[in-house]
Parts: sequence; C-alpha cells; structure tokens
Amino acid sequence: MKKVLSISIASMLPLSFPAVVTAQNLFAASSAGPQIYEFTPGGAYSTFATVPGYHSGIAFNSAGDLFVPTDGNGTILQIRPNGTQSTFASGLQHPDTLAFDSAGNLFVSDGATLAIYKFTPGGVGSIFASGLSAPYGLACNNAGNLFVVANSVIYEFTPNGARSIFASVLGQGLGGLAFNSAGDLFVAAGGDAGYIYRFTPHGLRSTFASGLHYPMWLAFDSADDLFVSDLSPGSYINEFTPDGMRSAFSNVPAHGLAFEPVPEPSVWATLGMGGLVLFGLRCKAQERGRSESVR
Repeated sequence: MKKVLSISIASMLPLSFPAVVTAQNLFAASSAGPQIYEFTPGGAYSTFATVPGYHSGIAFNSAGDLFVPTDGNGTILQIRPNGTQSTFASGLQHPDTLAFDSAGNLFVSDGATLAIYKFTPGGVGSIFASGLSAPYGLACNNAGNLFVVANSVIYEFTPNGARSIFASVLGQGLGGLAFNSAGDLFVAAGGDAGYIYRFTPHGLRSTFASGLHYPMWLAFDSADDLFVSDLSPGSYINEFTPDGMRSAFSNVPAHGLAFEPVPEPSVWATLGMGGLVLFGLRCKAQERGRSESVR
C-alpha cells in the first residue's frame, strides 16, 4: 500500500516578519518661485524641476511620475523620474489640487469653474462633479472614494459620483487633506486657529495638532509621519510623528507636498528538500530609474 505524505506549510511557518519601512523623498512646490524641490529624509534639498507659474497641490501616480498643475496656462504637467516634462492635460482654467485614486485616475479641483475634473490614466478628461463652493483639497481613500474640501464642508464621492457630506461646520480656511495608513483623514484648518483635525473612517473628529500659523498642505510618508506646509510666516514645513510630536523639517518656502510612491514588494516562497522553506522580499524600486533588492 502506498503511503501519502501530507505536508502543511502553514504548520511549518512559526515565523513573523517585521514591517519594512522604505525611506522616501519629499517633493514640494516652492511658494517663492517656479521650483519643484526634492527633499531627502534628512531634510537636504535640491531643485528637481523648474515649472513656470504658480503651483499648489502636486501628486504622484503609482509609476513615480509627478503631476504639477500650472494655473498660468491651465495645464497639468507630467514629470518623469528622470525630469522629462510633458503636458498631460490642458484647457483647464485654474487647476489647484490633485489626487490619484487606486485605479490611476487623476482628480483635479478647478477654482475658476468650481468643478472637479477626472482624467483617466490615458489623459481622457471629464467633469466628475460641479457646482461646489470653492473646491480645494482632495484625497482618495483605499476604497476609491474621493474626499473634497469646499469651504467649511468635506464631501465624499463614490467612484460613480454619488455625493454625501462627510463632515461640516468646521470653520473657515480648510485646505489640504491626507489619509494615513489606518484610513484616518487629516484636514488642515489654517483659518481655524491653525489646527489639524483627524477624522476616523466613521467621521469622529479629534484635534491632532494646534498652534500652527496657517497649515495648508499635508502629506504622509511610509512611516505615517505627517508633513505640513505652514504658510505664515515663511511657508515652512513641519513634521509630526504618528503620536503628534512636532519638529521642524525645513525652512524652505513650500506649498503643495507629495511623497514619491513606495516600491511595491513581491513575496516569493520556495519549498526545498526536507521541507525547508525559504522566503525573500523583493522590492522593485522606481526612484530615478534604479532598481533595488532586499532579501
């Protein structure tokens, strides 16, 4: 009689792996000129690109291309990791803030038409929402829902455009939005005593930080540290740890903030002789055309 050997891989894996945090560079639109700056995690900076005009919100797609609105000529520029620039979209009037969803669609708030535009990854544009009162800050959650600041209201839009009020009566001067890895929404309230509010996915509000001058744009890194551009005085950048500890990151005048995307990991497993299981973690880095491997 033949004996069948049954091996349970799950029973052979009493292993746990620590979370891998990838250092990212921060990109910021200058508030004093046409420069797009690149900051290392230590705060050293250089000019990544020069784009004429005024730039507010900036955003990366998953491929590592940086998108920059230019209100001077109503265009959205696409900048490759090597610095090559091209026009992704045109014909807008006053593009302000950008946000990508997980499908690679780009959303743009236009302060002149009071509309939100949606562009497919191929550049096909359409009006996603209209009739909003001063739409500005944008952010997408993991479910693909778009959140929009319009005066003192935060709206939530489903992917098919259905709108609901997520939060309201927050005071004036609301600006940038950003999600942390837990799905909490952070809101800059520069006109409301310099606060940064935090909302759970269910809409419960708390104050994450206060005492800022005029916080406007927000961005999270892969460690869930929050970076905030503070417009007055001097437009500098603050860094907050997840528990709210604040430090000065840079005194370079900055507006819109965005972190380069974290390389996507792929996990492989090989079952070898004697039931030995080998694991590795590979990261395909896209920063500046290089590839890295972590094993």
